[in-house]
Amino acid sequence: GASPEWGTSVSGIIRAFDGEFFTTDDVWRVCQEQGVEEPREPRALGAVMRDLAREGVIVATRDYRPSVRVACHSRPVRVWRRVR
Repeated sequence: GASPEWGTSVSGIIRAFDGEFFTTDDVWRVCQEQGVEEPREPRALGAVMRDLAREGVIVATRDYRPSVRVACHSRPVRVWRRVR
């Protein structure tokens, strides 16, 4: 659903969340601020998150927050933490 270049850009954005707690809403916000266009299939962000979690770059917390994205209709989104 997304180009390899998109994945690299988004991975760099997430890696910049040094020691911060964040949600995918925060990732989408920074993407928009930096002019990174949303891919045809937004679920592609899940693959980037999964890959970074496997690498030990981010870790899922037990917390969730309501999404602020209109398309998500306030559904809960996981809170992540950048670890290295």
